[in-house]
Amino acid sequence: MAEPLLAACVALLLSSSPPAPTAAGVWSPFDPPAKGHVDPCSGVMQVLEAWRPNGIPSKDEVKEVESRLGQAARLCGERFERDRVRVRRRLARALAGEPTKSPRALSPLATPAERITLPSELGDALGAYQRIDPEPFRMGTWLDEPIRATDERPQRVTLSRSYWMKQTPVTQAEWAQVMGTRPSRFTNCGDDCPVEGVSWYDALYFVNELSKRQGLPPCYVLERCAGTPGTGCTSWTDDWYCEGAFRCAEVTFTGLTCTGYRLPTEAEWEYAARGGKNGHLYDGKLELAGVRNAPKLGELAWYSGNSGVEYAGGFDCASWPEREKNAERCGTHSVAARPKAKNPFGLDDMLGNVWQWCHDGYRRYRSVATDPIGRWKTGKRRTKDVVYRSLRGGSWLSVARSVRVAYRGRSEPTSRTALIGLRPARSIIIQKKAVDVDPLTGQPRPPKSRMRLRPRAATMVP
Repeated sequence: MAEPLLAACVALLLSSSPPAPTAAGVWSPFDPPAKGHVDPCSGVMQVLEAWRPNGIPSKDEVKEVESRLGQAARLCGERFERDRVRVRRRLARALAGEPTKSPRALSPLATPAERITLPSELGDALGAYQRIDPEPFRMGTWLDEPIRATDERPQRVTLSRSYWMKQTPVTQAEWAQVMGTRPSRFTNCGDDCPVEGVSWYDALYFVNELSKRQGLPPCYVLERCAGTPGTGCTSWTDDWYCEGAFRCAEVTFTGLTCTGYRLPTEAEWEYAARGGKNGHLYDGKLELAGVRNAPKLGELAWYSGNSGVEYAGGFDCASWPEREKNAERCGTHSVAARPKAKNPFGLDDMLGNVWQWCHDGYRRYRSVATDPIGRWKTGKRRTKDVVYRSLRGGSWLSVARSVRVAYRGRSEPTSRTALIGLRPARSIIIQKKAVDVDPLTGQPRPPKSRMRLRPRAATMVP
């Protein structure tokens, strides 16, 4: 009877054990959790728990383990704290030269930013979203950079939570399915081209509708609004601009803890656009051969140097000088159409094609900030709110030096142009373990001991 039970226990243990050990220095693939059960916290801890150093770890291996431990702390909160302590002790013993049984290389996660498609009533209309797990980074450009703007003064930024970022800008088809309108100037470009002709208020209304359709809480409270959202322009001034008809007198943001769709902050947008890289682009530095001539940029983005189109209704650009490629008419192009346009985080068209509305009001940077957000209001009760809203990424009309990951654009929240679209984001909220609080003192109670006391022997009283 004992032998079958022992065999069953061994089989169960083997079926739940980590993958077979790999040779020292070999990075084995890590299978992410099953679709629909994505738990990034458990995924990171599974990798760390399986790790066994082979001899004294190298500096790179130590750095990688420490980075994973920090990532686990951000994702897990109080969960698996004892396991993280155990991994740290294992690392300390290895650095002290103590031998390790059954060495196992540290396995990588699936990708730097795990790709998923969020479940939705709209099916493919929502497209794919990329998971972004941020680390502290330098936002902006150094003061000695030859190509920079005065409002790009660098600041050290920490983003305290992971988030989803849409892989592409919202397309004309996606906008039409949610809003039932087609506001774009370049409708002849096609359904897979980015929507444009939408104001900042239109963008807020769109992400709120997206949240409602998926049963998520809207992140913006829009009050005292006038006009119809997302209707585009009845006529175009100078062929690419019109004043928006939809606006709201009061907008309230429910906060970064909102689990619905929203616009990304400037800091979130720039971190995602960089793809973990430093430089003007997510593929190196910008090299200018002319105002509209930057061949390396032309491989990554649609900008004024290469945005020529053949469909009817393009913008007259025949007279633009210093171009990478000459054309008679210019405009938007299909999203994700350029293989090199995908950055290391798997995001397409972060640069060029259309500007992307951000959540923030346009403000100066501070030197150090955590979850920075540019406020919208001027702070004066009698002054009309005329704070510009931030734009990022550049467009098909932008000169080369404006199509950089650190470049900041701005516009009034009512502006509708053929240059501006949007890319939604969502916060990832990790539920932390509830803390038992003493109602009398208001202080957290110490964890209850798991030690079981042996019952005392019964005694008889004479």
